[in-house]
Amino acid sequence: IGGTYSVDERGYRFNITRYIQGVLNGTYPNNAMSLAPGSSGVSVARTILAGPDHPENPMRLELTFTTY
Repeated sequence: IGGTYSVDERGYRFNITRYIQGVLNGTYPNNAMSLAPGSSGVSVARTILAGPDHPENPMRLELTFTTY
């Protein structure tokens, strides 16, 4: 899926449009998603993410809907 980090926003952005549409259409199963560092999913690089209960910077999911 890829993703980019914004220094200004201090956050990551992932474009998961096709995946979510596939889940809604029934193309993909509605299973949990995992976030793994590195292209192969195994890496010594680490990213620390705040959970949804973090008092200052909770993790959140923003969905933007558009029509064409």
